[in-house]
Amino acid sequence: MSMSERRLFRRPPSRPAKFLIVAAISFGASSLARTARAQELVLPAQPAPPPMKYVPDDARAQLAAAPSPKERVVATLALLEQFLARAEQSTTSQRYDPAAADLGVYQALLDDLLAYLKPVGRSPQGKADGKTRDLYKRIELTLNKHTARIESVRRVTPAPYAGNVRAAFIHARDRRTEALEAFFVETVVKPSKDAGSEPPAPETPPAKQPAEKPPTP
Repeated sequence: MSMSERRLFRRPPSRPAKFLIVAAISFGASSLARTARAQELVLPAQPAPPPMKYVPDDARAQLAAAPSPKERVVATLALLEQFLARAEQSTTSQRYDPAAADLGVYQALLDDLLAYLKPVGRSPQGKADGKTRDLYKRIELTLNKHTARIESVRRVTPAPYAGNVRAAFIHARDRRTEALEAFFVETVVKPSKDAGSEPPAPETPPAKQPAEKPPTP
């Protein structure tokens, strides 16, 4: 039998050999897949981008229609409550992007309110009158409650989104301090410039000199 005939009659590989080849290929592919998944798991989570801080057009129109500073404060505080409640609901539903967006509007509304009040009820020396101080006190009391609620939201927010909630907390806390300072700036009695100086010592009267005796005759 010639060499070419022998090649024609060569026996194909047995089934066990084929099985071993297929098993080796499958094992190598699964190992590569597991390695790729392990590399993906070690990648650190990227923080979410900060939300846009803006006052919506409908909210701005509502605030512009307020006839007095008191009504402006009441309307703004109602909007702050609305957007904070929405952020809380979105966080409960694990919708963290909408929650961050509502907190961005919350911060913009708060800045808009304090910028509006800055020139209201001021004397030429910059002193706020009693009605304006009452408005600042009302803002401070509201923010005192809101900061606690924002902190509660942060505690249940995942790490990639918690930074935005933390920024909203710091923002509200700082604006609360600003409102508190505006309320107390004129109610605290300030010492006078000479309060720390000692009073002048009383003048000592001149010593009496003994009377002269008349000459003896």
